[in-house]
Amino acid sequence: MIIKLPESVYKYIAAGEVINHPCDAVKELIENSIDAGADKIYIKIKEGGKRKIVVTDNGTGIPYDEVELAVGRYTTSKIKTLDDLLNLKTFGFRGEALHSIATVSKLTIRTSIDNSGIGYEFYFEDGILKEKKPCPHNKGTTCIVEEIFYKFPARRKFLLNKEAETRKIIETFLLYSIANPKISFILENEDEIIYNLEKMENIKDRIVEIYGEEILKEFYEFNQDFKNFSYYIFISKKENLINNPFIKFIFVNQRPIIDKKMTQILNNIYKTPEKYPNYILFLFVPPSEMDVNVHPQKIEVRFSNSLKIYQRIKEDIENKIKERAFLPISEFKIKDLKFEVKKFVKEEIKQLEFGEIPKEEEKIKIDFKNIYQLQKKYIVLILDSGIVIIDQHTAHEKILYEKLKKRNYKSENLLFPLIFNLTSELMRTLLRFQENLEIMGFGISILGRNTISIDRIPGIFKKIEKENFIEILKEIEGEKPKIDIDNLLKVIACKMAVKSGNKLEENEMLNLISELFSLSDPLFCPHGRIIIYEMSIEEIDRKFGR
Repeated sequence: MIIKLPESVYKYIAAGEVINHPCDAVKELIENSIDAGADKIYIKIKEGGKRKIVVTDNGTGIPYDEVELAVGRYTTSKIKTLDDLLNLKTFGFRGEALHSIATVSKLTIRTSIDNSGIGYEFYFEDGILKEKKPCPHNKGTTCIVEEIFYKFPARRKFLLNKEAETRKIIETFLLYSIANPKISFILENEDEIIYNLEKMENIKDRIVEIYGEEILKEFYEFNQDFKNFSYYIFISKKENLINNPFIKFIFVNQRPIIDKKMTQILNNIYKTPEKYPNYILFLFVPPSEMDVNVHPQKIEVRFSNSLKIYQRIKEDIENKIKERAFLPISEFKIKDLKFEVKKFVKEEIKQLEFGEIPKEEEKIKIDFKNIYQLQKKYIVLILDSGIVIIDQHTAHEKILYEKLKKRNYKSENLLFPLIFNLTSELMRTLLRFQENLEIMGFGISILGRNTISIDRIPGIFKKIEKENFIEILKEIEGEKPKIDIDNLLKVIACKMAVKSGNKLEENEMLNLISELFSLSDPLFCPHGRIIIYEMSIEEIDRKFGR
């Protein structure tokens, strides 16, 4: 028998379509804050948002007599007619966000529409107003979401662990902060501020603020205006392709979306197997030319002329890459170069480990015409065939990575154990990875709540500083629940390798290049950056018109 479901049932079904994880509540509340004109958004979370989420903004606030209405279903200030729906310029429009959050959690709303310092607090359970009272509050709104899915033990059971839910919230936070650089964003996790992003003038400045200035060196920056749409993209250069890109963001009119077709296009833009670019793509399309009302969480859009948009973007990015890109050294040419380098190294050379000081009688004799260190960053070789430039950091990183993979080394005891303190977050990371680090040759002891001792390190390292170990832990802190051993090897190799800015003696440079060119693939470091750039005499001649 077919029946009409009562509201007490269907409202939970509808809420479950909008809110699946704590990050969904964070997303909806951030969108409400942006739509309210806020230029500062402060987010606090406890236990990955499962216990508590607090989102505070300095937007317009909600009038006292509209708060209860705002939590009702299908109530919105964003649209009034069908024409408004076809010309959306706001994130929210369906009037389901607050209703869905209030249905699956305990929701408190504090709000004020002026700077009098006086506001009102409304408390909801099961979507029903339980209490309202005056409270101190500056202009803007604070939404407090507690005990998400507290009435749905089955749904709550399927939430991820605290760390995984926190990572999902961080990704949501980063998406909206990147797309809205003129808004200040703060994220606090377990009473510790992990992001404090100031207002920025543009998207590029915000990217630098989050990921650091070095990231821009890895990206091409392209933009293009077409008749009915435009795009703006940051995408990895070919030498910076990696196996598991960690920045894969697509926005349409600043709304973060999932677009499988566009993702496929960008992943394969270089047509390189198993190596893919990081990218941040912004699409700008007239609202009348797309439909954002095709997914309960508004994370998908449908374009009126999608094939044309996809094809034009693909062709334009490919053409721009061809104009800008260069291959540092061809795959086939590396064989000739390796042969030439090895030819210069005499057969009786004893292969010294990088960093070891040779005895006088063991000094390497090599027939390079010249070898130089440039700016304490690059090793420059002058060969009969031309000039070879080697990035000292990426070269050493590749050598260490290959040695760590093979694990044909022993651990070395430190003369004096390294004893130092970690933050609580890094201690949790260490405990998660301790077994893997010890398998690789580290000897780690826990001395106290946040104090550790390192008394043994892999024999391929001559020394270790506490800063090296802390950098390793910071890099792997956000790893997925399943530990990626290969990525761990890459991180250790990167953090233990010689740095840009380190002065190298001649014997160190010679040993470094000798080990590098003994590898089967010395072209790229484990993270996909180029190691070697070569310019032949013929190329130099052409530059001078000879």
